[in-house]
Amino acid sequence: MMDAAQPPWALQAGELACNRLQALRFTVLAVFERSLYLECATPPDGAAALHWEPLLVCCGRHDLTPGPLNVLFHSWPPVNFLPRPGEHVRRVGESLLWPGGGFNLSALRCRPSPALPVPEKGCALSPQRGLDTLRRLLTHHKEYEIPLPKEGLAPLLIEQLDLPRPLSSENEMSAVLLGKGRDALQALAVWLRGSQIAPVPASAVATLVGLGPGLTPSGDDVLGGMLLGLHALARRPAADALAGAIGAVADTTNRISRAHLAAAARGTGAEPLMELTAAMLADTMRPDIMWQDTMLTDEQESTMAALVRQVSSIGHSSGWDALLGLCTAMKQERCKRPDNV
Repeated sequence: MMDAAQPPWALQAGELACNRLQALRFTVLAVFERSLYLECATPPDGAAALHWEPLLVCCGRHDLTPGPLNVLFHSWPPVNFLPRPGEHVRRVGESLLWPGGGFNLSALRCRPSPALPVPEKGCALSPQRGLDTLRRLLTHHKEYEIPLPKEGLAPLLIEQLDLPRPLSSENEMSAVLLGKGRDALQALAVWLRGSQIAPVPASAVATLVGLGPGLTPSGDDVLGGMLLGLHALARRPAADALAGAIGAVADTTNRISRAHLAAAARGTGAEPLMELTAAMLADTMRPDIMWQDTMLTDEQESTMAALVRQVSSIGHSSGWDALLGLCTAMKQERCKRPDNV
């Protein structure tokens, strides 16, 4: 039995969670076996939010994936020791308290999101080498102990990377899901390849937002990965335009998923996905090698394989779905080879 006199103490928190924990009052939004979501009842000072963004904090067990909204605790109580949805939680000093329990924040350490690559002035980012390496890892997935995606929209990643594996749907429902997702992604890919001032295909975004089952529907995860990819590729206007289109239909998905989408709109997400994004763009800022038709080094490839395994373990299919969105953004990037290279 958990000792009520020894409340779980926080180990680390993502940058958005750290800011939001400065609020004085929260409402419990949802409770799960390994985590719970709190919503700020009043925004903390300096907490800028998108108009469609719920200010959420995810408190959870230490083995949850680190991310911008997450606060990880060294131990986690049984569900009956946690507050119920709708209950109020107060910040009192270095504690979060509710009737009958609380969390200790005295040892909390804020953990910034992994940095994305920043190209030198006048040097474009080229993701082709990273995409080629990912294609090789998934082609030899058994060798690298990487499970291929089978659920959500993630099987479309096999098509996206032109892998020699037929796409099969387990049932009629998944076939419909994949069909809708494929059509929407194709429309978004055309937009990403086109003019910077072309309007976002609103119908494609509306199709993806809330598409699929789960706490964060597959379509939302795909859009989150796409937003992260656009930020990584320094395509801020496109990222802002896509975020605006998402915001217009954000009420068609749940509040938890909206909070994660809003984090992606800021250019941040689950730590393994951020690190994989950076690994796929490794060395592309160097003009002397960015146009060479070579794979990443063995060490970089090994790092990528480990990160792909970590990403594949995020949620039911969330990590794979986000990777699909990321690769969609990267695959459409077109860089002009400099004349002097």
